[in-house]
Amino acid sequence: MACVDVGDANPDIGGIGILSAFGFQALLSLLLSVGSYVIAARKDESWASTTKTEIINDILLTISDAQTMIGIALSLTGISQAKFLTLYQYHLLYDTINFTGVSNAAAISVAFGKKSVYTYTRLGPIVVFAILYLTFTIRFGIALKSWDDNVPGHCYDTALIALPNASHPYVDNIYVAITCFYLFCVFVNAFSAMDSHISIQYQLTTLEVGALQFVLHVYFVVAIRLSNESRLEARNSDDEWGFGQIFAMVMLAGTVLECVKGILRYRQEKLEHAAQSILQVHTGSHVSIAMDDQEPYRGQEVPSRGSSVKTGTEEQR
Repeated sequence: MACVDVGDANPDIGGIGILSAFGFQALLSLLLSVGSYVIAARKDESWASTTKTEIINDILLTISDAQTMIGIALSLTGISQAKFLTLYQYHLLYDTINFTGVSNAAAISVAFGKKSVYTYTRLGPIVVFAILYLTFTIRFGIALKSWDDNVPGHCYDTALIALPNASHPYVDNIYVAITCFYLFCVFVNAFSAMDSHISIQYQLTTLEVGALQFVLHVYFVVAIRLSNESRLEARNSDDEWGFGQIFAMVMLAGTVLECVKGILRYRQEKLEHAAQSILQVHTGSHVSIAMDDQEPYRGQEVPSRGSSVKTGTEEQR
């Protein structure tokens, strides 16, 4: 029997603004992490490569902090409202937390080792996120046991995420268990990348697994929302814009601003570096000319100002 009523809508969980803002921020973090890894893998120690890596990693650290806070906020939302959440809302929250988490892990793998002085101050919030995430996941697993196609809010349409003959909530619990385990594996792998001797290998593994899991969770969010939108109760909609969605978009604007500041910073430092190079070349040419002026007196005493050079005839006299 198919699920007919998935319960109430909640724009602060399933709103297009919430999902778009968090999704774009996570994608940006993942792309910057890949960019930083590619530059580092080339082992190019030129000024341009070194500066680009430093700027990208600074941006990644800022985004990583924001994503950690987003993960904590979403997990707390799920835990505090556990009694009122429908299974549809549970699933949206779970996938949103996961694609935020894997992109955060990607940022950690390439950026934390470069700024080790700040690493331990960031471990606390990440540990808090891990505890809250695991707690929320357990609550989600328990809530899935109440699956009932005849009770509003206790089911959701699975046409785009499961086979027609799949048994629910059995396959849903398997999905949650595997993806939760993989998220923790990605985080462990990300922190292992801080070892300078093996960082490149662990970074590559983190980025590969993280990218695959990011795509998986984004697909699930889009698929579940599309297939269940018509089954929400008619009195409200996920498309209503409120404080939660507007706040998420403002946070996204802050992340974009950090990227713009990074671009402007690189251009400014590039101009300063070019000016410094020209000055060094100019100074070097003056030194070369001065050395050439001293060449006729090499091996002889250089005459001082006001003195005259004795000729051979004067010396004979």
